[in-house]
Amino acid sequence: MTGPPLFLATPKILTDVPQDRKQTGQVRITNQVLNQRAAVRMRDALHLVANGRAKWTGANQISLILSHPQNLYKAEQARRDSERATSRVEFDWSPRESGGATVMQARRAKS
Repeated sequence: MTGPPLFLATPKILTDVPQDRKQTGQVRITNQVLNQRAAVRMRDALHLVANGRAKWTGANQISLILSHPQNLYKAEQARRDSERATSRVEFDWSPRESGGATVMQARRAKS
């Protein structure tokens, strides 16, 4: 036999993981492009690194490769979603009195 048995061989994807992070479940994305939390499961981080969308920057951190086409698409999609969400909410502001103080009252603008 010239090498280790197949069931003992370490998959290449796990050799890229920093040694002190293999046992934990969360990895932080340092430059998140989506409007989501910056922590992902280790399994998702391994998937991003294996597909060339991210690289390891620390024991518990990955950094997305912003020039990757899928990351560019996701960033553009997040930008559009954010613009769409903020454009729907429009308010008319007007002063009114409340307990002797003048306050600004917000009403939804009519569409």
